Amino acid sequence: MNYQIEPLQSEDWRQVRSIYEESISTGVSTFDTKPPNWKDWDSSRLPSCRLVARDGKYIYGWVSLSPASST
Repeated sequence: MNYQIEPLQSEDWRQVRSIYEESISTGVSTFDTKPPNWKDWDSSRLPSCRLVARDGKYIYGWVSLSPASST
């Protein structure tokens, strides 16, 4: 596997959402019961801390940070 860590772009959302759906099915990594749409996901994550592990056009995984509090 030869991948690069790169900033997550909005056009990556389709693959990121698919990975998100997989994690929901395990019940381990999130309390969500369905993946959010791009607008909701985008507005709930810190813009400077979004990364993907990419090999060409394929995304193997992603990571992002969410604020702990809105205040």
